[in-house]
Amino acid sequence: MREREEIGLQLAQGHGVRRIAASLGRAPSTISREIARNRVSDRYSPSLAQEQTWARARRPKPRKLDGLALREQVTTMLTDRFSPEQVAGRLKVEHPENPEMQVSHETIYQALYVQGRGSLRLEVATALRSGRVRRRPQRPAGPRPQRFKEMVMISDRPAEVEDRAVPGHWEGDLIGTSRFVGKWIPEMSVMPPS
Repeated sequence: MREREEIGLQLAQGHGVRRIAASLGRAPSTISREIARNRVSDRYSPSLAQEQTWARARRPKPRKLDGLALREQVTTMLTDRFSPEQVAGRLKVEHPENPEMQVSHETIYQALYVQGRGSLRLEVATALRSGRVRRRPQRPAGPRPQRFKEMVMISDRPAEVEDRAVPGHWEGDLIGTSRFVGKWIPEMSVMPPS
């Protein structure tokens, strides 16, 4: 609230966004977004901005599919064996000017599988063409492939590295653990401190 009051005061004094940002130690884009988001009839009101922030942060958020008309249309299309992607695309075509009647396919999936134990599940339990009761993970089944092939662990490095007899081995530990993720590089040309 203190920062919002400072923004309001400096705006009233005619200061620019960059100057306000510098005085508050914030990015100019942050200040610009704050002003644009909470401007009412071309004036920034700190108290109104604070109230709107609390309202936006309130939980639980209303779900898009709680609207009766949209819910009925989505349910009908799902029972007609449309996929959630097809439903989302069809709604954009049928209602291009009405964002309240549009929904993303991810929101439909969330309503089927996640939100409130599947808020659409009772109405369209078997409507998905896949017939799945649970959502399939997006990554392939089985063990994940190794990120680094032929990686040599630090614990597996040659014993000669431990005694640091070769000048190239002096700072190999620091470089090996932070930069090359455990790879031992014998061609290092770092000289020991004198």
